[in-house]
Amino acid sequence: MGELAIRIENLGKRYELGDATGLRLFPWPRRHARRELWALRHVDLEIARGEIVGFVGANGAGKSTLLKILSRITPPTEGRALLEGRVGSLLEVGTGFHPELSGRENVFLNGTLLGMRRAEIEARFDEIMAFAQVHEFLDTPVKHYSSGMRMRLAFAVAAHLATEILIVDEVLAVGDAAFQRRCLGKMDEVARSGRTVLFVSHNMQAVASLCSRAVWLRDGRVALDAAPGEVIGRYLDAQRPADAEAPERVAEVEDHRDAQILSARVLGADGRPSLCHSVDEPISVDLEFEARRDFESLVACCRLCGHAGEILIVSFETDAALYRGEVDSPERPRRQGRYRARLRLPAPLLNAGDYSLTLLLFEPRKQIVHELGPFSLQLRDEGSFASRLLHRERRGLLAVPLEWEVAACGS
Repeated sequence: MGELAIRIENLGKRYELGDATGLRLFPWPRRHARRELWALRHVDLEIARGEIVGFVGANGAGKSTLLKILSRITPPTEGRALLEGRVGSLLEVGTGFHPELSGRENVFLNGTLLGMRRAEIEARFDEIMAFAQVHEFLDTPVKHYSSGMRMRLAFAVAAHLATEILIVDEVLAVGDAAFQRRCLGKMDEVARSGRTVLFVSHNMQAVASLCSRAVWLRDGRVALDAAPGEVIGRYLDAQRPADAEAPERVAEVEDHRDAQILSARVLGADGRPSLCHSVDEPISVDLEFEARRDFESLVACCRLCGHAGEILIVSFETDAALYRGEVDSPERPRRQGRYRARLRLPAPLLNAGDYSLTLLLFEPRKQIVHELGPFSLQLRDEGSFASRLLHRERRGLLAVPLEWEVAACGS
């Protein structure tokens, strides 16, 4: 490991939750026993300068608490965290902004709090504004900004000012897709310049593509510190329900639903239920569902995701007919009653790896009516076309034999 940017030693944070009821109705002390919650406990980490480290974990695992301690927003109860260099952090929308000050004034306020001279801030001011895209509201008090505008300005300030460490929490979720892509690109640029980035996200695809290392926090402790692929895989495995490993599923009847998937099973080429398949083997999914009233449109749907949670395919039952021109509308009227459906995943299509498949009933323009899953699919490569040339598994999520035409020049 290179020169350290952050050293965390036996870090812990304890909160007192008040009396046994969790309520503090009176200003004077009460004699009821207080409850303690350790948001973090016995955390030890070393992070090198220039690393991009992603933190994953369920809500309440301690991710945000750790970042607040590193940002000096809250002190630890025990242990210590040593940081080399100035820290720019983005933990909540508008953190560090004064609502009565304008966007322009808040940029200079944030830079000053980071120890920067006015000349340094002015040198980066135009770049910050170009990224934030709030020029026409620059002299408007921040309290009148939308959450998206505050986010753009806050991220632009944190990423463009001269800090050695950039800490970013899941707040990117409030931005649109285009802004998120720009932020991820900027964080990659920041890290390549030698600065350290700590990134908390529930977007596993972003963590996998951006980070050089990942840390899984569970119940306030480090459950795993390793390469992003390994951490994401172990974390997602732990989140899957126990019945995700069963190729056949019968749902409990929920009478309050207008429609429900009653049962489903995943079948191999031999027609037997299985979740483990060859990349050369077509897969079928059978399901039975019930409409408990008449629907103007009720459509069966499948969502197929990669191991990092990224959505690979969303397929509606009307897609193929629309593509072939057999129907003019994706609508599918349904009378009250029971229905059987079969979805076929052709082969070769998916590369070797782990996938999850979820089945849904969808009422167009309204809502998801019911979903069943996920099913955990495992595809293996036992000498398919995809592994013969390289003598090992090919990279990528898809393995499709695309047609090529190659000819000598002049022929």
